[in-house]
Amino acid sequence: MAAGIDTLLKYRNQRGGALLIILISASLFGFMVAIAGTSWQTIMQRHKEQELLWRGGQIRSAICSYYNYKPTEGVPLRQFPESLNDLLTDSRGKEPVKHLRKLYLSPLASQNWSLLPSPAGGIMGVFSDSEEMPFKMTGFKKENKSFNGQLRYKDWHFLCRPTQTKDKKIPATNVKSSSLKFGAEHF
Repeated sequence: MAAGIDTLLKYRNQRGGALLIILISASLFGFMVAIAGTSWQTIMQRHKEQELLWRGGQIRSAICSYYNYKPTEGVPLRQFPESLNDLLTDSRGKEPVKHLRKLYLSPLASQNWSLLPSPAGGIMGVFSDSEEMPFKMTGFKKENKSFNGQLRYKDWHFLCRPTQTKDKKIPATNVKSSSLKFGAEHF
């Protein structure tokens, strides 16, 4: 009988050890999953930040192209678009022109761009209405140097400044006779 009690006590001690190992393993697994989730969230926000810089830059370039557009040889019209849709088809000349291939949504916040009006009328820029803090705070390209030190994405203004635009004919795609075929669209 004494041997049976010794065996029973031996198994009890082993079950407690196994339970302790299982609890420690589960805790470590949960901790690792939490770290991985945080890392994934950081990766996704950095990707959205890069996408915001690219899309905002595309819209700014299209606004500058619209502003500097010369429908015929001569002086550019120097006029900002009334809406972002004007960038898709500019019919101020003999042939419609595309300054922007498609309207890109903001990858942050409400998905819609907030518009920056020009004092002379029209839209001279866009920005995202996100209150989030950006990862990138310095080291921006020349056209985005005003983003240095900004504490919110909302403060990143993709602005076409007329003093910075070049007086040159902007190559544009003729809507009617374009032979360009685009592959998969960028998002």
